[in-house]
Amino acid sequence: PPWGARWPPPAATSPAAAPAAPAASKGESLAELEARLEAAESEEAPEPCRPHSRDDFLRRVHSFSNARLWFAKPAALSPPQCARHGWRLGAAADTLVCRVCLAEFKCPTSLDDPAALSAAEGLLRTAHQPLCAWLSNPSPESFGSLLLPARFGAAPSLAEGAARALESLRARHAALLRLPSLPALADGLSPALDEAAAAAGLAGGGSALLAALSSRLRDSSDGAAEAEAGSGSSEAQRHEAALKLALLGWRPGAALPQPGAAAGGSGQGAE
Repeated sequence: PPWGARWPPPAATSPAAAPAAPAASKGESLAELEARLEAAESEEAPEPCRPHSRDDFLRRVHSFSNARLWFAKPAALSPPQCARHGWRLGAAADTLVCRVCLAEFKCPTSLDDPAALSAAEGLLRTAHQPLCAWLSNPSPESFGSLLLPARFGAAPSLAEGAARALESLRARHAALLRLPSLPALADGLSPALDEAAAAAGLAGGGSALLAALSSRLRDSSDGAAEAEAGSGSSEAQRHEAALKLALLGWRPGAALPQPGAAAGGSGQGAE
């Protein structure tokens, strides 16, 4: 060794070791350890506010995977609604955190009182820090509407969806007309038809809506049924009743066997 050097050399100072992951304490369950590790991972630098990023939205929804920490909440406080306003699930039960402003929101445990539920729903929007971007920029409401797979596969285009809806209405209307009789409809249906007509932009109310749908069905069929409908007032009323039922989603279905029915016979009713 060089003159003046000590032998053996003192132990070199090792570089700072990376912090070890927190070990499970005695009596701590695996679920509690996972929740603590997820909380430790979430203690990162504030993230940007990107309300129109679906990937960010889905990551916030994924933070609610531990259902025990956010259990039995009403629809107004569901994970998608919380994620729309920038919240993630915190490490403690019934606690939300914002990774932009680092605010925390403790949800009341009892939400049976409508006033308490309304207050909690309001805090979902206002519990952020005063300068947090989430205060006035929630994610679109469409993010909270989950599109589930249907029998048509991928979601259709607007024009294709309208064509399918009209075809389904025509099929239900034609099937209902094949029933031997149709149920009487209550007078309370008229306001609902008026509201539907107003939503469709028709000024004539429910009668204008039914006339427009009848015209569309006549254009998509051979016109024989419509000619039959105009042959008498009773038949026209029957077609109108079938159209109202079809518009509400009713279609013929297998009816329960009636007492005294002939063996092997079957009936049909609307379902």
